[in-house]
Amino acid sequence: MKTPNEEINERIIKDRNFRIHLAMQSPYWFFYIYLPRDPQFEIAPFQKEILEIARDESIKLALIVSFRQSGKTTMMDLVYPIWSIIGEQKKKFILIICKDQQQAEMRMANIREELENNELLKKDFGPLYGDDKWGALTVVVARYKARIMCVSSGQSLRGMIHGSHRPDVVVCDDLEDLEGVKNPDNRDKMFNWFCRDIVPMGNLNTKIIVISNLLHEDCLVRRLNEEILKNKRGGLYKEFPLIDEEEKCMWPGMYPNPESIEELRHSVGDRVFEQEYLLHILPEVDQIIHPEWIHRYDELPRNDDPDMPYRGTYCGVDLALKKGGKNDYTAVIICRVYGYDENMRIFVLPYIINEKLDFRESIERLKTLDRDANSGEYITKYIESVGYQSSIIEQLRHEGVEAEEVPIHEGKDIRLKRTIPVIFNGVVLIPRYGAVEFVDQMVYFGSVPHDDMVDAFTMVVIKIIEENSKSEPRLTIIDGPPPWYAGPR
Repeated sequence: MKTPNEEINERIIKDRNFRIHLAMQSPYWFFYIYLPRDPQFEIAPFQKEILEIARDESIKLALIVSFRQSGKTTMMDLVYPIWSIIGEQKKKFILIICKDQQQAEMRMANIREELENNELLKKDFGPLYGDDKWGALTVVVARYKARIMCVSSGQSLRGMIHGSHRPDVVVCDDLEDLEGVKNPDNRDKMFNWFCRDIVPMGNLNTKIIVISNLLHEDCLVRRLNEEILKNKRGGLYKEFPLIDEEEKCMWPGMYPNPESIEELRHSVGDRVFEQEYLLHILPEVDQIIHPEWIHRYDELPRNDDPDMPYRGTYCGVDLALKKGGKNDYTAVIICRVYGYDENMRIFVLPYIINEKLDFRESIERLKTLDRDANSGEYITKYIESVGYQSSIIEQLRHEGVEAEEVPIHEGKDIRLKRTIPVIFNGVVLIPRYGAVEFVDQMVYFGSVPHDDMVDAFTMVVIKIIEENSKSEPRLTIIDGPPPWYAGPR
């Protein structure tokens, strides 16, 4: 007796009308019939799910995070764009946005290859090529009055139109990379470009699909998903790691047993396997502060809490008294201290200054921080006494603002390492919101353009601990993470 699949396969081969009808109804069957890239590997359930997400027109924004070599680029840059034109959706203008020009040309070359040389596809749906408007980055499928275009990220997309049609499908393919995403300015620029240029370029029915790997806690897909979770925008976020939460392989056709997965891990290395196949966001190799060490808080203790009494407010100031160009920023980190002995906690406030200020502007900003708005008490200010920065300390005192000079005799990395125990053990707490760039500077210290907030932070925390140790010697903190710590898994 023939299985259902055998019967379907036989009809696909013999019955052209059945084959065309089946392919038009489903991008999965279209993929199966016309565009199988690796026919020796059985299509995985998660790949069917990705294609079904593309088919579902109620999903206007789809964020698809999948492991490397999972076929997501083939499905979303090749299968779906062609199917969306000749299948039931009947789309007219498909835009594929790639990280750079070279990738855009490669994606278009793959599309052209299928439209020009796929004999079965041409037989059932052709003619699909030959229009004089075909080029390295665009094809016009005249029979369906539709266009597919590939472009690179960052360029202006305003005013794109095909006939009377604005883009009704937009596929964003791995717009970020590991190096660029470390820089908060790059992440802001990408997110703002996406919101400003990509989202408004279509119409109310435009479908936007973003395919990516996980590169950073604050990368584009994570930011967009955060807005989905807060109901700021509609959409769907899906992750497809090679190994799921139940320790099952997501693509048994490609990796049929544990030995094949271990062979993959061995060939690419543990680090690449963890990040690009298991979708784990990993720290830098020489990282000083690991993100999982950071303790967060949502609310400050009450000043009259008998179990966690308020001790005082302190701030570290790292000055940069020249504006413009590549000069550093003036950074101010403010901390409130609560509790005594083993219960002492240092709460970093979300009111962080990180700006390019000149001498006079720095004076005025620090004067506004003279008192704590919550307690009304004076804020103790620690300012590095290096070179002409000492002059601002003298000026502040002249204008009635107390400031304490802090001589620095250690390198930036040594000072950050000295804060490991209080960060790891939760003596220092970071606000859940309002400190993204500050955390970035700590976690990616040495690989981001600026570290001014880290300087201000280490200055104030080290001074607080030193002063507390003089009056409260019972405060003991174990020396950093436990010996068994070897990074996140």
